[in-house]
Amino acid sequence: SDPRRIGKRDPLPPSPYHSKLALMSAMRLAQLLALLPFMRALSRQALQESLSYVQNGNSSEVIDVVDSEPDGGCPQMFVAVFTRRVSLEQRNLIRHMWNNAGEGWGNVTAKFMICRNVRNEKAYVRAMIQREATTFGDIAFLPCHEGYSEGALTLKVIVAMHLYLEEYAGYPLFMKVDDDTFVSMRRMCYMLNSRRDSGLPIAGTYMGVFAEEKAGEQMLRGNAVVRDSSSPWFESYDHFEPERYPVSAKGGPGYILPRQAVRLIIKKGIANKNVLNNEDKAVGVWVEQLTQYNVSLQRVNILGTDGYGDHQGWYPTKGKYKDYPLIVHHHLPGQTIACLHQIDRSHAAEELIDSCFEQT
Repeated sequence: SDPRRIGKRDPLPPSPYHSKLALMSAMRLAQLLALLPFMRALSRQALQESLSYVQNGNSSEVIDVVDSEPDGGCPQMFVAVFTRRVSLEQRNLIRHMWNNAGEGWGNVTAKFMICRNVRNEKAYVRAMIQREATTFGDIAFLPCHEGYSEGALTLKVIVAMHLYLEEYAGYPLFMKVDDDTFVSMRRMCYMLNSRRDSGLPIAGTYMGVFAEEKAGEQMLRGNAVVRDSSSPWFESYDHFEPERYPVSAKGGPGYILPRQAVRLIIKKGIANKNVLNNEDKAVGVWVEQLTQYNVSLQRVNILGTDGYGDHQGWYPTKGKYKDYPLIVHHHLPGQTIACLHQIDRSHAAEELIDSCFEQT
């Protein structure tokens, strides 16, 4: 989960930071070199699997079995749930939601993504995490460092994608989401099936919360790049030169990509060449870079929120569940997620959600 608050995205005048950038670049190179052994472990067969396209004028769409599930359910999906090592209580509260994710979807495998590279961690904390992993079998230990600075979260996404391609490539869809996000897989599956029934593709899409339209946001263009080195959203010219990002899905509520897009992003080195400080914006850049290979993903806005203060108010937190329209809701405590999931799983449309949000 991302503890940083959403702030103003308007660019500020650059400040002197050349020596800092040199150090950052050196650190970034060291981090990438540390990932090489893991990257080499990828199955060559998985990496060499070719893409199929259907040409439509100057655009291309990725073709996949994602649109042809025989049982009417939604496409098989691997979910990378991003969490910190110390967030044991949060994982315990939301574990039931992810264990039951397939009930409203189909075949879903969710794993908690935890970085294994730590310093000065208490022995009892390490023992608790190992016991948790042994007990539940739903933790993936990645070769990365936890954090948000110096592109650490972006690097975590890269190694999570490598894990997906190596061990879960049989799933047509890849989803990344934070551990403080409520997800109604049932509602999301209904949304996808509605698209399919209307003749709209699921394959060839980049899905997520791009804009909270009822809060005044629009998908017309991406956010302005922040050049103030004191900002948590700082992006240097060395890592990204344009003054606006491509339209990108918000990281906390999660985003979904088709398998072939993930494979191309990794195989062609798109991710490694674009390790931005801001993880969600980095993914938007990667998707934009796919156009170099005649692959264009359609952006599909999922009804949801990042849950931050400036976006609160447009969705209800009281009343009946049927009047609470969100598919994904980020920035929630585990108790609220567990409460909403129980109502959602019970198909209790008339049940009140008031008590769920009294815990926030």
